[in-house]
Amino acid sequence: MSHRKEAGGEQSTQRRRDQLEEWPLLRQLAKGAMVFGSRNVVQFVSDFISALLLIRLLPVEDYARLTLVLSARGMAGAFLDLGLGSFITVEIARCHGQGRLDRVKRFLLRYSQLNLLIGGALLALGMAAQWSVRRLLSPLTAWLVLIVGIDLFVTAWRHIARTTFYGYSRFTYMGGIDILESVFKLGLIALLLVGVGVGLRSIVVVYPLSTAMALLFVSPEWVRIIGGLRHVSASRDPVFRKGLRGPGKWVVLARPLKQVRDELPIWLIQWVLGKTGVALYAVAKKGYNYTALALTPLEELLLPLVSENIDDDQQIADWLIHRAGKYSLIGVGFLIVVGLLFSPLVYDLVFQYPAAASTYRILLLTLPLRALAFYQRPMFYALQGQKYLVAVMGFSILVLGVSVGLGSLWFGVVGAAIGLLINLSLTIVVRHRAIQRLRPDFQIAWRSFFCIDETDRRLFVEVRDRLLARLRKS
Repeated sequence: MSHRKEAGGEQSTQRRRDQLEEWPLLRQLAKGAMVFGSRNVVQFVSDFISALLLIRLLPVEDYARLTLVLSARGMAGAFLDLGLGSFITVEIARCHGQGRLDRVKRFLLRYSQLNLLIGGALLALGMAAQWSVRRLLSPLTAWLVLIVGIDLFVTAWRHIARTTFYGYSRFTYMGGIDILESVFKLGLIALLLVGVGVGLRSIVVVYPLSTAMALLFVSPEWVRIIGGLRHVSASRDPVFRKGLRGPGKWVVLARPLKQVRDELPIWLIQWVLGKTGVALYAVAKKGYNYTALALTPLEELLLPLVSENIDDDQQIADWLIHRAGKYSLIGVGFLIVVGLLFSPLVYDLVFQYPAAASTYRILLLTLPLRALAFYQRPMFYALQGQKYLVAVMGFSILVLGVSVGLGSLWFGVVGAAIGLLINLSLTIVVRHRAIQRLRPDFQIAWRSFFCIDETDRRLFVEVRDRLLARLRKS
């Protein structure tokens, strides 16, 4: 009898110890989700108001020039870090979790050098090109080219800062850069257009200036992190070069494949249904993207956290994946109910495309699948299985071509949405099998997603108590 009591006592003690270890991670996950969710809302509102101001207050020709400038900036910006930001983030998080600060410093140094080298080259190219552009075109166009070069160089510093915060799981500061940048941009555009009444020459300066101001605000924490590595000798092991030759090269290859996968449905619909079908799909997808904004933070949160913990304690990494998926399903249920209830009204009165509502409702069905699959990209990165991720992406493009093409042919735009649903389902299954090949013992207890446990009760009690405390204060 005493042995049973002792065994029960040991199990209870171990359970309490596990909860004490898990609770700070749950707080970090919740805090990060709030930061990234707030960031998405602020960015959406700021960008929407900024777009309205620019459309209404800039002349048509100036707005067209600004659109071309931003497009050129986006295309050139793709070359800044070669798409390696996520890869460097997880490697920094992994080395930080292992206590290998020498490797953290090596990755940060090489990534910074890569960004500043390419950013400096693009700035020099912009400065050199403006003289030729001035003679061939106009002084205004030359000024725009110069500002694009300056903006790209500032963006290189932004990449370095965000990756540093991301790798160290400083989600507040990483999201803070995006929030501050959006708010400063909106404030400066409103001041210059409404208050001063200037033109495109001044408006285009807002973009690098707002980024620089945001970086200035978070610079104390950034300097503190870098200062912590001041007395650390960078690893002599060429980890950055090895990473590029290994998983890194697949990350670079994945970027154009992702671009093809994202744009393929539009071109298939254009080919089968014409411009009317494209318009209906684009409006339905826009509403879906707004709805799915609340879910995007979870993958961003898991990317560094899983890599940071997987080598030290795989159970903690699995626990993070389980909690993120479970709580995202709750949010998805709410989003689907709201979307189904209000989609007819929104698409009829706001978008004035009532025929797109049915396609939007089909796209809503992908949200639970996305919630269940949030663990996959972070797991591929944590297990250094980017090669498999690229292979599955190629498979996804082939399935997408068949499913969306045939769906459009048979059922119109709704069929295209059904094709996307089929493609996502098959891709998730293939990805899961690939992860199990990388880590054979990896399993997800799907049934536990629909059960309430002790951690859920504690979270509910804490949220309830905090809400009641705030109500009492108010």
